[in-house]
Amino acid sequence: MSLWYTGTEEYIEGRNCPVFVIGTDHEEHFTKEKYYAAGDNVVYYYDPLGDAWLLLGAG
Repeated sequence: MSLWYTGTEEYIEGRNCPVFVIGTDHEEHFTKEKYYAAGDNVVYYYDPLGDAWLLLGAG
């Protein structure tokens, strides 16, 4: 598994959060598996079924 910065940000609950993706790095391509966003000591994960950013944890 590898963590990549997507180069994008999402505005979530009043915070600008950089978006990261965790996936499998194959020789020929990268398979994206889970998206996360972080900002101001909180981490969100993207729920594709609900099309929403959900709070994963706070520090």
